[in-house]
Amino acid sequence: MKIEQAIGRTLVFSRVSALQRAYTLNDAESETVLGTVTFRNNWAGSFATAQHAGETWTFKRKGVFRPVVTGRVLDSEADIVRFGPDWMSGGEIELRNRRFRWKSQNFFSTSWHLLDPTEAEIVSCKEKFSFGLKSELTLGSAARNLANPPQADLPLLVMFCCYLRVLAYEDMAGGAA
Repeated sequence: MKIEQAIGRTLVFSRVSALQRAYTLNDAESETVLGTVTFRNNWAGSFATAQHAGETWTFKRKGVFRPVVTGRVLDSEADIVRFGPDWMSGGEIELRNRRFRWKSQNFFSTSWHLLDPTEAEIVSCKEKFSFGLKSELTLGSAARNLANPPQADLPLLVMFCCYLRVLAYEDMAGGAA
């Protein structure tokens, strides 16, 4: 199953084990693995590799006072996705000259939404309280606009949002959790 086929279904993003900084995105019903996010270092650092259906991207956070998060196709030197955080625990994602809003929905940052320029929901991400990071994702109807060629960027956006959740979770927990 591909992410594009999961519109309207419940997905679960969770850590593989307490000893690895590796996460999977699964279809909740069939438990099929749709994608992975794996960090290069188990204890620190932000460099990670994400995979979905034969596609591989690398993600990294850069900067201290004005951090940005970027993503590239594996072995490429060109950033294709960029996240610039704002002061309210959200920010703007830019992908191929399109802009999206990554927004926390509550004070405790346990509910997040990726919105298109018309404020239509692409991804909804809600934390499930458990040991470690575990999120429940649903793809909204606006996800259909990103699922089909020529700009089939939905898998990249979903995996990038999962990566952003890990960074936010680890920042709140005080480091690599």
